[in-house]
Amino acid sequence: MIALAKFLDSLHLKGEGYVNESEINVSVSDVGFENVKKIIVHLECLLFSYAVADSEGNEWSKGELALELQPFRISFNKPHAGYSCIRLLTLEGFRQYLGAGHDESRWEISYLEKPFLTKSRVFTPWNDGFEFFPQVYRKNPRTLVRDYSSSSLVPADIGLWLLDGKVCDFENPVFEIWASKSIQKLVSTLPNEIDEVGEVLKFNGPPRLKLRFPVNEEGLFLELTKSYFLELQVAVSWVFENDREAESKQILLSAEVARSSSKEESALYFIKEHISAALAGAKIAYALAISEVSRDALKSLADLRKAVTEETAKLTDTTRQVAAAVAGSFAVGLGLLAAKAATQTQAWLLITLSIVAALYVAAVIASGVHFLFLQRSLRSEWYSRLYRFLPEAEYNRMVTLPTRSTERLFIGTAAIGAIIIIMLTISVIYFSVGSSEKNVKHGVPIIIAQQSSFTSDAGGFC
Repeated sequence: MIALAKFLDSLHLKGEGYVNESEINVSVSDVGFENVKKIIVHLECLLFSYAVADSEGNEWSKGELALELQPFRISFNKPHAGYSCIRLLTLEGFRQYLGAGHDESRWEISYLEKPFLTKSRVFTPWNDGFEFFPQVYRKNPRTLVRDYSSSSLVPADIGLWLLDGKVCDFENPVFEIWASKSIQKLVSTLPNEIDEVGEVLKFNGPPRLKLRFPVNEEGLFLELTKSYFLELQVAVSWVFENDREAESKQILLSAEVARSSSKEESALYFIKEHISAALAGAKIAYALAISEVSRDALKSLADLRKAVTEETAKLTDTTRQVAAAVAGSFAVGLGLLAAKAATQTQAWLLITLSIVAALYVAAVIASGVHFLFLQRSLRSEWYSRLYRFLPEAEYNRMVTLPTRSTERLFIGTAAIGAIIIIMLTISVIYFSVGSSEKNVKHGVPIIIAQQSSFTSDAGGFC
């Protein structure tokens, strides 16, 4: 069968026969005597019924054919394709049907060895049982682009021209024909307007831009190459992935196309050089649009930056206060230890002073911890109410990372300070209590001895 299809397409390309294919049959006109005999051989091998007629419409059997009767017209029926299916034998028939706007979701092409999918069609070999569930696009591209051309360049169904997955045979001639037609159709959905002649794509911008439309679809896929073709597919797929958002996305993409180039050039050249950057810009603009980032939102960002700066400054100041309180309490503790060693200061007084110093440090640390948790709670409220338009990664970069860094510094300083003060307070208490016990043990005999001496002296005096 594929041999017959290739032979008929070769005749058409050479001008030695003209192929006209319908859903039911195939006819080849202006065929010479030798070529019609070759076609008959192929048809008989496939058990296809056929009819041969001369230029005047007279039918002839295989044995009655003669050189003098040429050119001939031969027609034959194809096997029944089934419901909602188009079965095509030749590449020429595929070209004819591709731009005719047929609604059937399954297309069986003799040249294909494995299927490839679009959003609303599946192209398969003959008698292939591949299951397919088409997507429905309710947004008509013709409502987005003002097409003043007489031939209606903008497609009514975008699903036919968008690949559903990238796994396909890019070298197959059927795919090349479809891809070349797809490039032409997808390019026509990018501008704001197409001129009356159908050769210029107009973008409103600013700045305004004009691109030359690829009128001849032959070989567009080979000229654009696979990688840029897939980039074009991604760009247009992004526009039409949601019916409700297609209009705003198309406007944003066309505006980015206009900003990406400043000179009139071929649409194919533009796709190679700028379509990827234009799509990236349109996505950013769309993200800002759906987030409603306006003057108020920008003011909110400025307020957020101010709030984060103030919070980190206050927490840093609290860290300095903790360090100063620890240093002061440490100096007081050392002074108490020195006083105990050099004087007979009462123990309860030293212990009281050390505990007061420790409580002061604890109060400073507690105040800082309370401020820390309060600010965390407020940041959570800010994000859920005021800054939801910010992506989480961006919010983390702007708010979470700087505040967490300051918090870690405060927590480290507070922890070290608390440990130092606790150890110092314990030391003061220990030495104060220990010294008191020693004084009690050694102080009583001395007092008794002094009293005995006084009594003796008093007795002698008496």
